[in-house]
Amino acid sequence: PTLESFITTTILCSGVQIPTLLGMLVLLQRVKNALPIGVRGTYCTFHRLFITTLMLASKSFNDRSPSNDLWSNFSGSVFTPAELLAMEREMLYRLDYAVTIRDEVAL
Repeated sequence: PTLESFITTTILCSGVQIPTLLGMLVLLQRVKNALPIGVRGTYCTFHRLFITTLMLASKSFNDRSPSNDLWSNFSGSVFTPAELLAMEREMLYRLDYAVTIRDEVAL
């Protein structure tokens, strides 16, 4: 799917709240800062970045967060639960596990 369609479907199906979306943007900025200059991705790189940072933000803001099976469903099954787990691990590594969101987002 197009990135716009993927984002719309995932947000609508998951029902995430505004603070989670803002937290996702903070994490996206952190990822951007952590990547080497000039790094390039593939067609689905932005899809991967979006869903992974959204999942991590959801876990950061909520006591209970959907399982990877549900995230896979929310995103139209573009990624399997196993792929989501691998992407989540890679993202945590890239962020040096710094996923706590405090002062960056005014809630």
